[in-house]
Amino acid sequence: MAVKHSTIESTLERGKYFSGCIYASFWIVFYLAILIPILALIFTIVYAFGGIDIKYPDGVLQLTIPSGIAIIIAALWFRFLILKTIRYRQNIELWLGDAVLLYAHVKEIDRKLQGRPSTICIEASFRYNKKKIAKQSGCWHKGLFKKKYDLVFRKYAGHQVKILYSPAYDQVLFPKQNLISPTSSEIKIREDK
Repeated sequence: MAVKHSTIESTLERGKYFSGCIYASFWIVFYLAILIPILALIFTIVYAFGGIDIKYPDGVLQLTIPSGIAIIIAALWFRFLILKTIRYRQNIELWLGDAVLLYAHVKEIDRKLQGRPSTICIEASFRYNKKKIAKQSGCWHKGLFKKKYDLVFRKYAGHQVKILYSPAYDQVLFPKQNLISPTSSEIKIREDK
């Protein structure tokens, strides 16, 4: 099946998938939005109390050292995020190698109420080679199953959705798709049947 990684919206194991540029750009903006005000506040407080005298080279050095350290930390963090995204993309490309298009019924099995909106854990049930398979979001780590909670899973819960299933790697991928919630009349018709 010739499907590109860019058509994948999320995976059952890891949740939302962002392409490298979008993901890196998001974190760069996020980090700069936090880093710049914090550094400005620290320098303002230190300067206000006479800790730094900008007129002399020592004061300028005192300003540049923390700024340089913050920039180096940011660069290392961006490198980590970009490498993580590249590994995720490579895994998705590997899983797509033998993926088959199926339909799965997705239901919510757990919810985290931390913050708003809440994230959920889901279970996808589908048939492959005449066998019913039910897989929860998450992965096995050191012999224990760790549930994966993600906001994107709310989109799939309670729907029959397209999935790409990789039997060799036992992975479920969700391609980008438009899901429309059923209207109350459609729900009533389904209940009457």
